[in-house]
Amino acid sequence: SVPSSIPQVNNPSSSVQQSSISPTETISNYYRNLKSSNYEAAWSLLPERMQNDLSLHPKGYQSFSEWYSSIGSIDINNISLKSDDGQNAIVSASTNYIMKSNRRLIKVNLSYFLTKDANNEWKISKIKRN
Repeated sequence: SVPSSIPQVNNPSSSVQQSSISPTETISNYYRNLKSSNYEAAWSLLPERMQNDLSLHPKGYQSFSEWYSSIGSIDINNISLKSDDGQNAIVSASTNYIMKSNRRLIKVNLSYFLTKDANNEWKISKIKRN
């Protein structure tokens, strides 16, 4: 016999949706996507305001993907959480880029400002050089 209704379990914690990954994991995923040439996934973590900023990406996604495809390797030295209030977070990342063309090393230290989106997932809202 099949029950006519499935009992509902009242779980008070289900009303507060938790983000599936932390701010530092979001930035780790961003770099993992860049390192594996999954530029679309990395691009999707950037807010529309940054994607549409012609001073950063004159040709939009094409500029973004061309820049990262010119990098031979990305080494992540450190990713650390600076602050997290549940809605906004700051993560710092220290990385080394080695360019394909001339093997030049570029050391990059950035602060990533993240906010939770409507789906309660962390998204990058701003990137600032340290």
